[in-house]
Amino acid sequence: MTVPTPGRLRTTAAFSLIELLIAVTLAGVVSCAGWAWCWSSTGVCARSRDRLEASSSLAFVRRLATTELHGAACLLNTPSCSCTGHSLVCAVPASDGRSLQLVSYAWDEHRGVVWRKAPGSHLVEGATRFDVAYSDDANHPVACGSDGRLTVTGLASVRCVEFTLTVAVGALTVTERWRVGLGAGGARSTS
Repeated sequence: MTVPTPGRLRTTAAFSLIELLIAVTLAGVVSCAGWAWCWSSTGVCARSRDRLEASSSLAFVRRLATTELHGAACLLNTPSCSCTGHSLVCAVPASDGRSLQLVSYAWDEHRGVVWRKAPGSHLVEGATRFDVAYSDDANHPVACGSDGRLTVTGLASVRCVEFTLTVAVGALTVTERWRVGLGAGGARSTS
């Protein structure tokens, strides 16, 4: 057994205060970097989710409106909904194939909803813009009358309908514009 001599320092396996401060500082830096990475990843995921939701909503409205206008027999003005700058009414073959049914698209600006057919069957929420424009054979605009509706003559001359739909989801706003050409024997879609 050895006895320590008075002039010799005793060595122990302990950390000094400076070593502890350096370790805590390094741990803080690593934690902050990890927190920033997590925060950034969360933001990227949220933006991706918003983009996917907006794109899906736009694609759904585009597909449905294009399909229905492809089979439309004519555009109409009805007492409840008219062909205006923010709405559209068309007659499409019913499921029985012998009769026609009315299909309308309208935008409720205050609720931010695009409706199809009747209240209660909304197509998309977060709609901040839904414009409908009409053009004739020569691609000239067909203007609405003083009451905001297409006239009978205007309805008969429409050969193309252009939609502009803007959807806001979270902080993201996406706009899509598409055209559906109406022709004898059916409509054709144009982009």
